Amino acid sequence: MSADDEVHAARAAYSGGDWRAAYDSFGQAHDVAELATEDLSSYGMAAWRLGYGRESIQLCERAFNRLIADNDTQCAAMKAVEVALQWFNGGERPPAAGDVSGGSGMGSLGDRIGHKKLLLWGVIGFGAMLRREEIV
Repeated sequence: MSADDEVHAARAAYSGGDWRAAYDSFGQAHDVAELATEDLSSYGMAAWRLGYGRESIQLCERAFNRLIADNDTQCAAMKAVEVALQWFNGGERPPAAGDVSGGSGMGSLGDRIGHKKLLLWGVIGFGAMLRREEIV
């Protein structure tokens, strides 16, 4: 199956709540091609639902970093909240300030601005987005 076919199968499985099939298909596609940001995020969330906490956080952090690079602050804010909630609800501890051993983008960002500020930034951004949608 081609990478495009795997992505289509993964999206269909994810939409239907078949986390195992979504995870496997996203993984197959990811092995041979770069996933779109939304697909990378879905891959991470499928991993989360299967109990692969550390891998999920790493995938979602990569999606967050892409959103920041694309200057998509609203989606980045939502992703920051998701990742922070994964850290706090999944038993995964965020790296301590100054810990660069993890090597993930979110850890580096967290080192620069602090994890509490990162969570606050996500919540404020998410709230602003919701408020904007009410106004529009």
